[in-house]
Amino acid sequence: MKNRRKKILVNREFQLGLAFNVVIFILLYVVAFGILAFLVQMLGLKGGISLTEQIQAARNFITYHNYLWIPFLITVALVIVHIVYFTHRIAGPIFRFQKQLEAMKRGDFSTDVTLRKKDFLRDLEGSMNEFSQQLREDLSRLENIRSCHALIKELSEDLKKEGKERESEALASLSDEIEGSLEKFRVR
Repeated sequence: MKNRRKKILVNREFQLGLAFNVVIFILLYVVAFGILAFLVQMLGLKGGISLTEQIQAARNFITYHNYLWIPFLITVALVIVHIVYFTHRIAGPIFRFQKQLEAMKRGDFSTDVTLRKKDFLRDLEGSMNEFSQQLREDLSRLENIRSCHALIKELSEDLKKEGKERESEALASLSDEIEGSLEKFRVR
């Protein structure tokens, strides 16, 4: 598959941070659930009932305790794996956008962002690629204008050498105006 990422943890801080927050939420939920579930059993262990009933309540308490932790740990592990893979569909596109912007900052407008089918932020992919395409077209036009500017400057100098001062001055003035406009669009 051409567009497959090799790293699952693309943005470690974001992905693991979200997983940590969800695990904390699950822990709080389990503690609250455990308190409610075990509270009933613990009340059964208090005085006022026969020894046989206390033994049965203690067995029930231990049974609940044994059966609660294994599903809890499995659930936490599955949630962490799910969150990492889920956030990969967000962090991956953000990573690609950052790489594209870094390339553009260096003056490389030759590539587009390509996301995977199941990634989020696909609408931003389209906008980023349209922006990149517009910049490519604008830079191409700018290069054409620079070429025309060089020709006008050369023509002005040739006219001056031929003694056609008025025509040379008109082209020199146009050249200066174009140069002033081009100054605004200097690319590093």
